[in-house]
Amino acid sequence: MDPSTNKLFWIVGINTDKIASSNTNGTGQQLSLITGLTYSTGLATGNGKLFYWNWASDYSAADLYQANTDGTAILKISGGAGQFNGAGVSDTRDIEFYNNKIYFQYSDGVNYKIASANADGTGFTDLYSTTNYYGGLAVAANNIYWTETNGTINKMALTGSTVTILATEIGTFLNDIIVDYDGTMAYVLEPDVSNPMYTLIRKVSTSGGSPVTVLTMSGIASSITFNTAASVLPVALITFSGQYNAANHTSLLTWKTTAEYNFSHFTLERSTDMINFVPVTNVTATGTIAQGSAYSYADDVKNISANKLYYRLKEVDLNGHYKYSNIVVLKIPADAVVSKLFPNPSKDMYTIQLSTAPTATVAVRVTNSMGQLVATEKFNTKNYQLNLHGHAAGVYYLQLTFGDGSTKQFTLIKE
Repeated sequence: MDPSTNKLFWIVGINTDKIASSNTNGTGQQLSLITGLTYSTGLATGNGKLFYWNWASDYSAADLYQANTDGTAILKISGGAGQFNGAGVSDTRDIEFYNNKIYFQYSDGVNYKIASANADGTGFTDLYSTTNYYGGLAVAANNIYWTETNGTINKMALTGSTVTILATEIGTFLNDIIVDYDGTMAYVLEPDVSNPMYTLIRKVSTSGGSPVTVLTMSGIASSITFNTAASVLPVALITFSGQYNAANHTSLLTWKTTAEYNFSHFTLERSTDMINFVPVTNVTATGTIAQGSAYSYADDVKNISANKLYYRLKEVDLNGHYKYSNIVVLKIPADAVVSKLFPNPSKDMYTIQLSTAPTATVAVRVTNSMGQLVATEKFNTKNYQLNLHGHAAGVYYLQLTFGDGSTKQFTLIKE
C-alpha cells in the first residue's frame, strides 16, 4: 500500500507476471499496470516509486527494477557498478523501502540473505546471512525485522550486526511480518498448527516476549499490511504559517509538531499560481514520539515577481511515504515587487521598470558621489524614464521609496 497516493499495488497473474493497482476502496483497478514480467516475488513503494523483482526469461538471473507509481519510467537498478548482481541467484522474496533505501531478500544458492541498496540500486551491501529459509521482511524505527523457517522472529539494528530473537514459534512456518510505525509491536502471519487451513495473525513486542493471537482467519494468507490511508504519516503538525517581510523581500515560514516518529524530513515548496510547486529546501526532522519540535525557514524571494506566493510542506516519513500540509498564502505588496534599471551605464536616459504598476506614488532621489542631491522626481507607472542629461559623467546613487515605506537602491554609471 502507498498512502502517499492512497493506492494499493500487488503482483498478479498465473506466473506472477503483472503488477496491478487500485484505490484503497477497490475502485479504479488497473490489472495490467506493469506487464511482461517473467516472475516477480517482491514489491515496495517509496518516494513516489515502485520497486520490484523480475526474473530473466530463462531464470538465469533476478533483477531489481524501479518505476513510477503510474507504471511509467521503468528502470533496471541492478547489474551495474555498485549494484546488486542477480546472476546465479536461486531465490528472491520481499522488498521494503525505508529512508531512501531498499532492503531485500535473496539467496545465492547456499545462504539466504538480507541486503540493502540506495533507491537507484547503487551502494549494494549484504547485511545478514543464514542457512534458514526466510519468511517476511520489515524495516521500521531503524531496525530490520524478519522471520525464518526455524520459527524465529528476528530483529537487527540497521547500523549493527547483532541479531535479537524476539520470539520462537515452534512447529510452524512464519510468513509475512509488519511492524507498527513507532516500532513497538511486530505482527506475523503463520498457519494455525491445529488446522493448517486457517491463518493466524500474531503480535509480539519488538522488545521480545510471547506472541499473542489477534486474529484467526479461514484460508491461507501470505501477505499483510497496515491501512495507513486515514493517518498517512507519523507526524502531528499543529501549526503552519508565514509572513512576508517587505524590507528584505523574504518569506518567513514557521511550523510546529507535537509528535514525530519514523519521520524523515519536511520539504518546503513554493508556487506563484497554487498549481505548480517547486521545492525550496529540505528541513530534517528533529522531534521525537514524546515531543515535537518547532521549525522556521526564511525564503529569499527578491527575484520572484508575483502578487501572491503559495507555500506548502511535503511531510516525508522514513518509508518514503508523504502527504502535504495546508497551503499558506502570502500577499506581496505591489510596491515591494523588485524593480529593474537599464541600461547601466548610460549617457543620459535610464529606464526604471517594476513588475507591476505601483499602488502609490514612487519617490525618486538621485545623489552624486559627494552625497549632494541632484534630482528628485515621482512616478506611478510600471515603467519610468529617468533623464540625467546635463549632469557630469561619473557615479550617481538612485533611491526609490515605495508607498509602504520600503526602499530600493541602485548605483548609476553615467558616461
